[in-house]
Parts: sequence; C-alpha cells; structure tokens
Amino acid sequence: MPPGALFLGCLLAGGEQTIRVSSGSCVRLPPLRSRERLNLARRGLQDADLAALLGALSLNQCLKELDLGGNTAPSGSHVKAAMVQALPWQLLRAYRELQTNEMLASLTDGMATDANNPPAGLE
Repeated sequence: MPPGALFLGCLLAGGEQTIRVSSGSCVRLPPLRSRERLNLARRGLQDADLAALLGALSLNQCLKELDLGGNTAPSGSHVKAAMVQALPWQLLRAYRELQTNEMLASLTDGMATDANNPPAGLE
C-alpha cells in the first residue's frame, strides 16, 4: 500500500470531498465521519482505496458497523495495521482475517494481547 494514500486520506478527512476509488465507484467522505452503519461492500476497494478512506473513518465517533465484504481490501499488512490504529476496537473484532492479535503485539513492542482485551489506548 502506498503511504501516499494514507497521507491523502488524512488531508481530506475533514472535508466534503467525494473520492473515486479504483473500481470507478465514488465514496462521499461526510457519511464516513457521521454514520453508525456503513456499507462499503462490493465496491472493488483495494488497499490504497481503503487507506484513503481511513482518515475520515477515524473521525467517526459513533461507528458501530462497517461492511467491507466482497472487496480485496484489506489484504496488505500495512493497511491492516492502519485499520487497527484508526478504527474502534469493538468493530475490528469482527474482522478475524485482520489477525489483530499479531498486529497489536507488534504495535505494542511484543506485549502479550488478548482479542477481547486490547491494550490501553486501543479500547
């Protein structure tokens, strides 16, 4: 995943923009910051697309459900690690393919973690 996608996502996170993703579909940023439930399923999202959306998603204080089914993203370890840092812990537990235990261990310098008890600051 290019780091430029994460950087772009951070720059645009608070704006009113619409992002055209790799598949050609468009995603508006304001709903990513405010809705409790988001359906981004089957939009053909790739890792760079998801990385660009993480800035706005990280600002959402009420996000309870995020459907990413049917996309190739997240597949790379960098975008998965960015998701762990950007999204609510309760939401990430639903994504077993993220292997959050392994990523959290590397993010916390090898501290042992448990899938139901995140380290301080990642609740």
